[in-house]
Amino acid sequence: MHRRLLAAALVGLGCLPTAQASGPEDWVALHSGRLISSLDRDPTAAVSVYEAVIDHLDEDDPLRADYLYWLGRAWFETGDAAKAVETLSEVDGRSSVGAAARNFRGRLQLTRQVVAKLPATITAQTEPQPLIPGWGAHTSPLDVVRNGMPHLSWPIATDALRAGFLAIGLSPDAGRLSSVTVEARSTEVALAVRIVAETWDGGTWVGTPQVLRPGMWTEITASPDTLRPQRATDVHLDPSQVGMVAIELVPVDPGAVSSGARLQIKHVVLAGR
Repeated sequence: MHRRLLAAALVGLGCLPTAQASGPEDWVALHSGRLISSLDRDPTAAVSVYEAVIDHLDEDDPLRADYLYWLGRAWFETGDAAKAVETLSEVDGRSSVGAAARNFRGRLQLTRQVVAKLPATITAQTEPQPLIPGWGAHTSPLDVVRNGMPHLSWPIATDALRAGFLAIGLSPDAGRLSSVTVEARSTEVALAVRIVAETWDGGTWVGTPQVLRPGMWTEITASPDTLRPQRATDVHLDPSQVGMVAIELVPVDPGAVSSGARLQIKHVVLAGR
């Protein structure tokens, strides 16, 4: 309803020529009617309009991130998830829509690279790789190391170490999850790591943190009966309703600083049937 009212209020402005825009406020008013109207009718038309607007914006224009975000959503509505992910990756993470763009992009990637059936073992050789960086503030890409002992390596520090997570999506008919085992180690700093499960209805269940010490391969394990619900209304975790498993980490020392810390993973085993 709000979208339709706004479109009606701006429909006249939407017919004005582009040259009449003299500043950011005029630019937004000029195009909002067209954009909203296109989204309501045809996402393909919305893509064309958003792309036209973006072509006229400078790289440092504060409106660019907003239009890229909505362009990514429009691409998703057309059914082109790959193009949506690519577009959302261009959104400035420091902008007002940066967090929303990361969240949307991460969720899209999660649905494109799911574990189809349990049990499943994820290693550096697994293709396509279903283990993806989370969509929080830390989104560095996951490296595949094939030399020596193959493993997955995730850079988790630049100037200062931050918390983060890696996620694995499960298909709706993957089966009943019975346990999760991660064999991993850290470099340079000790990490507290825990397993997190998310159900299809949005419930979150978390495991007990375990410590990864630098250079020591350690198994992190969890099962449905050891995970604790984060919603007061949740009592029992149904293993057949798990849609995502995440490996969440944070430095044991909140003040730890490292320029080269990594989480290295030998394998992730999702047991079930």
